[in-house]
Amino acid sequence: LLGALGKIFGEAVLMHPRHICRVHFPGQGANRTLPHQDYPYVQGSDRTLTNWCPLGDVPAEMGPLAILVGSNKYGERRLIEGSDLSDGSNNAPLMVDVSEIRDKCWWGTTDFSAGDVLTFTSYTVHMGLHNAMNEVRLSLDCRAQPLSEEVSARALEPNWQ
Repeated sequence: LLGALGKIFGEAVLMHPRHICRVHFPGQGANRTLPHQDYPYVQGSDRTLTNWCPLGDVPAEMGPLAILVGSNKYGERRLIEGSDLSDGSNNAPLMVDVSEIRDKCWWGTTDFSAGDVLTFTSYTVHMGLHNAMNEVRLSLDCRAQPLSEEVSARALEPNWQ
């Protein structure tokens, strides 16, 4: 993965130390990850890439990640009111308003296999889907950016404090 990212960036890679393991239980819909962009969370370089890795086979029925295809072309989206970090925590869900781009983009997902990696920009709107199976879905988020670019201190902190 580091070799591929180095080729994408054309330089050395800084892998953010904030790796996030997600546990998605069966029937979990209300507590799934809602539509958001990563940039408000990680900030720093706008060339940061998220790498979503299923830890095992994840068919579409198990609630994999879905991306709003093409949303990366429209930059940072407006946050939905009441969805901010004004309380100073990392815990607020930063849901984004996609109403202006909804007719220009579409939600996409697929069946994923162990070893797959879905890489996308920090401006790509994405969400976790409902897990309709009777198995737990495990995945890992890893973010990386060009080593030469600014990194936000927030990207170096634990995900939940």
